Amino acid sequence: MPLAWACFIGASSARSVEDLARRPDLARQAAAVVAAGAVPWVLLGRGRALAWWGAVGGMLLTHAGMVEGPSGERRSGLGVANIVTLGRAWMIPAVVKARDRRTFTALAALVFASDAIDGAIARARTEETRLGAQMDHAVDAALTISVAEVARRRGWLPTWTSALVIGRYAAPVGLLAVYYFSRAEAPPRHRLIPARAAGALVAAGLVGAAAGYRRPATGLVATGVAWGLTLAATSAVRALSGTKRP
Repeated sequence: MPLAWACFIGASSARSVEDLARRPDLARQAAAVVAAGAVPWVLLGRGRALAWWGAVGGMLLTHAGMVEGPSGERRSGLGVANIVTLGRAWMIPAVVKARDRRTFTALAALVFASDAIDGAIARARTEETRLGAQMDHAVDAALTISVAEVARRRGWLPTWTSALVIGRYAAPVGLLAVYYFSRAEAPPRHRLIPARAAGALVAAGLVGAAAGYRRPATGLVATGVAWGLTLAATSAVRALSGTKRP
């Protein structure tokens, strides 16, 4: 098993290098975005924030092959929508490190709100990419879990709510892993149920908690988590009930 994983990682790395070599324009654009995001954290001496951005940059540079449309259409570059999503990822350390409660609330609300526009921009500009779809989910999970953890540590929400939020985002990842390993293919997208509304409910609850509305915020977070987990389970059942491709 370790050898198989090593071979898989090696093959994936080699493919990433090949993708970047085939798209030098995209490689330069991605490198410029990563460098631009790193400069402020270097100047501010924020080592952890820089490490986080380095991880984001590594993900971007190793997934250049996913800068294509849902059906494999070539895209000319990262596009505005992906830049917005990357900007949301860059802002996570700034939100987490905000000392003033009012500043934290405002930043969290702003960053959560940006999640509502990148998809609209991608559709309006015909910039939808496989990278954008995957990156959006990953950034949303990182942002939501980070804000929930800050709210827990500062006593704005009960401790159990943070565990619920972590479970809300861990469950779909686990279900996807089960599907991939059992069927050796990606789940059919038409069988997956979007959970954006549930995520928006959780986000609203977290912002409300930061603003001082602890009791209603707890209810919003719990409802959003329960809704999201229900949709994830339903999506898993629908996906697994389909016929495996020959």
